[in-house]
Amino acid sequence: MVKDNLNVFFNDYLKKQPLFVDKKVLQSSYTPETIPHRDEQIRTIAGILAPVLRNEKPSNLFLYGKTGTGKTLSVQYVINNLNEISEKNKTPVKIFYLNCKLRRIADTEYRLTAQLAREFG
Repeated sequence: MVKDNLNVFFNDYLKKQPLFVDKKVLQSSYTPETIPHRDEQIRTIAGILAPVLRNEKPSNLFLYGKTGTGKTLSVQYVINNLNEISEKNKTPVKIFYLNCKLRRIADTEYRLTAQLAREFG
């Protein structure tokens, strides 16, 4: 009986129009194809990270600013493009993103170091 009710529920759900056209654009991991009004910042980030494409060590990058201004989005955008180019040119690049505000992952220096060690083996 329960299975029949669930089947009816799921079939009804599939027949309804979704509230959102593309729900994944609301997720924090979503990176759009273009980012308006961040060209200068994206070029700066890309310029700092570009040396990895020649197997050179890039300069450090420290971003700060108010919440919601596009810091993470801009870096993720550059990283996605950098990964595409490195794969296309067969350049061995390993990029690891770590949100240092995540509790129990990177909220102390020890946990941050331990997480980095796990990611890079």
